[in-house]
Amino acid sequence: MQARIYVAAGLSLALSPLIFDTLRDLIHQRNDIERIGLVFTELVTGGTIAGLARIVFSAIESAAQAISSLAGLTGIFNQEVASDETGTPLTSLLSLSATVIIFAADLHVQMFQGLLDSYVAFPPDTPLSFVVDLDRVRQVFTASFYIVLQLCGPFVLFALIFNFALGLLNKLVPNIPVYFIASPFTAAGGLLLLQLLIKPTMTLFIAAFAGWLAWK
Repeated sequence: MQARIYVAAGLSLALSPLIFDTLRDLIHQRNDIERIGLVFTELVTGGTIAGLARIVFSAIESAAQAISSLAGLTGIFNQEVASDETGTPLTSLLSLSATVIIFAADLHVQMFQGLLDSYVAFPPDTPLSFVVDLDRVRQVFTASFYIVLQLCGPFVLFALIFNFALGLLNKLVPNIPVYFIASPFTAAGGLLLLQLLIKPTMTLFIAAFAGWLAWK
């Protein structure tokens, strides 16, 4: 949390000279009460933009949780890297990998440019009803859910086929605990499929995240 505060403060100081001319005249024309209102408006605007970005990024975390469940990898839990919640090792692996790729692909520069452009799209005196657009929020949730479905699609197919085969085998030999015996094979098959698909999975997510950053 302290590191996030330091990064936010440093980024604010770095961007302040670039938006000083935009805010100077507006602040001088307002009294103290109106300036407090401008601060509140900016907090809501920044929180809305950050919340939408968090919704898009949470697609990789949700997909990792679903993949862990479908591939039989939910028996191991650990502390997630980006939060205080308990998750699976696959969640930490994919979310941390996505973060590293975002920086390696220079998408963070596009984020900083988006912060500057937000003062053009949402000037400080913009009404909050225009900033908090529920239709835009709905579109972001829809896009995030669609990303999760794309990332989890192969593992859903794997789980359906494998569990259907186990169900048939359990009917043929009801005296043998098929699901208990097949647990290691489920995990092995899920890990093998993950090894084959982890590169296209991350490529798909990064492309979707970059597309959202370029979305107007």
